[in-house]
Amino acid sequence: WHLYKKRHLIENMFAKLKDWRRVATRYDRCAHTFMSAI
Repeated sequence: WHLYKKRHLIENMFAKLKDWRRVATRYDRCAHTFMSAI
């Protein structure tokens, strides 16, 4: 069960990294959607 918890945390971390990479590269061209993503 301990490994399962850590796997869950790691998956969440990767999901957050993907979100921040999307924000950092300004994948959303429109300024409004960019600001709402933050």
